[in-house]
Amino acid sequence: MGILLNIMEASIAGGMAVIVFAVLSFVFGRKSKKKYKMLIWCLIMLRFLIPLQSREQSVLVQLEVPVYRLNEVSNSTTELPVDSAEQVMNELSNVAVDKSKSHRLTSGNIMVLAWGMGTFLFFSYYVFTQRRVFEKLRKKSSLCIDEQMLHQAKGLSKKIGLKECPQIYIMADKKISPFSAGLFKNKIYLPDTEYSKKDLEYILQHELIHCKNHDILIKGLVIFVNGIHWFNPFVWLMRVLINQDIELICDEKVLSTATKEERREYSEIIMSCISAGATKAALTTGYVQGTRFIKYRFDNIFMVEKRRTSIVSVIGTLLVMLFVSNGLRMTEVLAETKQCDIPICYGIEIRTDVDSNGTEERVYVKDCIGLDETYTQLVVQFSNGTKDFTNYSGYWNSYMVSGDLNADGVTEIVLFRSSVGSAYGLGEVNVLQIENQKWYEIPNVFIKNPDLQEEQPEDFIARQFGVSCVAATIVETDGRKLLRLIMDEDITEDVVKCIDCSWTEEGWYIENIQMIMDYYAEYKDMELLENNLLK
Repeated sequence: MGILLNIMEASIAGGMAVIVFAVLSFVFGRKSKKKYKMLIWCLIMLRFLIPLQSREQSVLVQLEVPVYRLNEVSNSTTELPVDSAEQVMNELSNVAVDKSKSHRLTSGNIMVLAWGMGTFLFFSYYVFTQRRVFEKLRKKSSLCIDEQMLHQAKGLSKKIGLKECPQIYIMADKKISPFSAGLFKNKIYLPDTEYSKKDLEYILQHELIHCKNHDILIKGLVIFVNGIHWFNPFVWLMRVLINQDIELICDEKVLSTATKEERREYSEIIMSCISAGATKAALTTGYVQGTRFIKYRFDNIFMVEKRRTSIVSVIGTLLVMLFVSNGLRMTEVLAETKQCDIPICYGIEIRTDVDSNGTEERVYVKDCIGLDETYTQLVVQFSNGTKDFTNYSGYWNSYMVSGDLNADGVTEIVLFRSSVGSAYGLGEVNVLQIENQKWYEIPNVFIKNPDLQEEQPEDFIARQFGVSCVAATIVETDGRKLLRLIMDEDITEDVVKCIDCSWTEEGWYIENIQMIMDYYAEYKDMELLENNLLK
């Protein structure tokens, strides 16, 4: 999920750059030199591919995880009917487990799956079409053996400063316009048509400039960016604009010293090539279609007035980078305000922000043992002086652990209570959260992990010794906070089951299960329940 969030951050920042630069090009670009625009486009494409600040967890997309509430716990010390409470929780457990069917399908997983599937289909389509087109070209084209054409191509290559003249192929299909292909080793494809020497010079010079400018490599980079950010409409816009600018830059270089008559001749050969139709392969320099662009292109061809140099491009680059930086700063601010690193605390009294108001509340647990009643009481004292508490009858020797299990910036309290008269610490665990200054319990349903072979319980409700917790805590693994439950497996053999689980919308997803031997004899609780913050 972290990789996808970084991609989305880069996509938003890059999209901002595309908008700004497209507007600048529309307003100032007509009378400015086009050759500097490709440098800015390449910088923007790199911004799409390289996040300037890598994060393991991004906050640009905040997935809200709902907290399921079983009941609002009463402030009264009146004992709830145990049988009815267990019945309600069992029913909820069965519904959640049946619904999940051992699958962990969260919002984040759905987003990653959708992005991955879209990227796979995108690249599969282009690999298939590209291969099909060039397989057809291989069968229906042959290496040029016309000495006069080859000599003319070599002379033009030397004239424009191209180190090596590309190979020229003649296509049997006459109804297709000339184009170049090849990411690293360029080839020029010409239809089997008779050209005048002047027309051939324009066509060859146009394609050779494409080769010199590495335009096919740029188009390959555009397609790669498009495949990664297929969900971003501004990437598709950038792709169209880059393809258009590639042709405009090429025209500009061909006509750098041309007369008005030569510009007319060049426009005529361009029109004839466009009328013939372009190849459908993406990694070629086929002529860009579209009535509006053709009109704009011809206007650009006949523009003979002096063009500005790089001043517009420099200003555009600075503004684009400014907008990108502002976008990144916005994500940093979001990270500061939304991402809350709540430390893990342990004991019978802690100070933590349970209501996300920026101030710490006092939370404590006390065991009340009297002549007529024994119960555990969990109390929170808010900064305004009010209190809320809940009582659990029939327990003693209690403690609590606090941390952000939902990764939503809200503190959860894990309350562990041992039963009265249990030699092996038969206990119960409740995970609670404060909302509107009231305690709410999070369901204790397990979502089974299909990759694990060990037997996985349905929930962590105490049922005498059938399912009972020995201890509970919060552990941090790879930057994630997990609920760790130590559950009895075989008391007579001193075997327990250590379950690490994370909260999902359906319940507690079992991340890992360990079978621990000699738990009591070798004091393994010191290792399994140890919190790094308590050292």
